[in-house]
Amino acid sequence: ANGARWYAFSYLDANNVSVANGGQLALETKADFARAIIPLPGRGNNVLVMGTAVTEVQNNAPLVSNGQILLYQRVSSINIYYGVLSVSTIAWSETFVIWLAVNEKAKPVIMLFDGQGAHPISTDGINHQLSALVHPEKSIGFIYEEDGHTFYQITFYSPEDNLSLFWDFNLKKFYHTSDNQLNYHPARQVIYIGNQNYFISLNNGAIYEMSTMLTTYDENTARPGGPNYDESLNHVIPRQIVCDNFMLPGGPDIFRAKRLYLTMEQGEDTRFSKLKALQSFFSPIITEQGENIITEQGEQVIAENSNGLNLGYEPGIDFSYSRDGAATWTREVRSILNFSAIRQNITRWIIRDRCNSFTAKFKFWTKSRIVVHNAFLMISR
Repeated sequence: ANGARWYAFSYLDANNVSVANGGQLALETKADFARAIIPLPGRGNNVLVMGTAVTEVQNNAPLVSNGQILLYQRVSSINIYYGVLSVSTIAWSETFVIWLAVNEKAKPVIMLFDGQGAHPISTDGINHQLSALVHPEKSIGFIYEEDGHTFYQITFYSPEDNLSLFWDFNLKKFYHTSDNQLNYHPARQVIYIGNQNYFISLNNGAIYEMSTMLTTYDENTARPGGPNYDESLNHVIPRQIVCDNFMLPGGPDIFRAKRLYLTMEQGEDTRFSKLKALQSFFSPIITEQGENIITEQGEQVIAENSNGLNLGYEPGIDFSYSRDGAATWTREVRSILNFSAIRQNITRWIIRDRCNSFTAKFKFWTKSRIVVHNAFLMISR
């Protein structure tokens, strides 16, 4: 009957709990509906009580007033004028609580409470993206650790939104993440057990192993090399980088972009090396510079007298650039990566275009690891 109420329960036995004496409480800051109670990390006597538009810190300090016991008291020195939009986005570690927050005057933000107070961690750009969501309430968030970094991942899984982001607490940066089709990442929640991270998929309920040592999205349950292993279910992970925008010092003056150089480790894709070795028995058509000629669909063009071996998969980098601050992009130009016998590590593209702003974008398509150095742009005035 009163949506502002929240309750502290007392354990009776293995089958029964009941509302504790003085355990019927309510939000006090303003009229609101209580939606979640979260224990504050490292502070066993405090909890966060989250409503739809406000969050309170409540302290377990029983107080008797007019013969009535109140088990919790609001900490008046901390005011958080944001509630929780989606309870499933609430996650906490030993030092902080994080959630998708909202109030009656503000659009969604990603809020962090660090024990002292709350503040948004989402940037202006991320907040703009959140404000454009159609169903932000259809979302899930969780915390996990990998390689010494702590991440918070949030997924908006409605068909209209279809978005996954994660925040690196070590680097203080947001990144996009996805499945192999560039849809939302399917992880529901990550659990650490047996020195591995695992998650349950939102899409099919299956359990997946997750690690930076894995370089593909592998849908096989059979082991690689086994008779039931299907290589077509071993998907390339989409890996993309949008570089910083380049302009001449002093303002938007005209310059000519001539060439772009990218230093990258090559020759590590063992799957491609095996296919390339098989192809050497046939007659691929190549350019004068020794590069493979491929179709618009990415298939190798071979001589008419060949037996028709199709590589099926070739690792490469798709390069495109923008002259208007990443609003529009040129068509993508693919550079095929070398295999193990040819390990030159510099890839280049000829541009020859007049710009006053230049933003490069790279899409890496390989089933191996990726180690990339800085890109260098050659210009003239």
